Amino acid sequence: MKRPEKTMNDWTLPAINLNLCTQCGICAAVCPEQALDMVNGEPVFTHPQRCTYCTLCESSCPVGAIQRAFTISWEEKTTGGNSDE
Repeated sequence: MKRPEKTMNDWTLPAINLNLCTQCGICAAVCPEQALDMVNGEPVFTHPQRCTYCTLCESSCPVGAIQRAFTISWEEKTTGGNSDE
């Protein structure tokens, strides 16, 4: 049984725990796609379609207030047939 292919559009945006957030703005500052902005002192995905799931916001947060709702894993695909190796 073949698994359906998932694209980045199927992924959930990282969750921001506002109870932990210190409103430092580092997450918005490091976002290379400017998907995240500070709005009234809180981080908000104002342009969610720009998010490339690079995890810079998560890894830069000094208090761990941002977490991915998914795990990124790479799966090696093999093909049938002859190999010239």
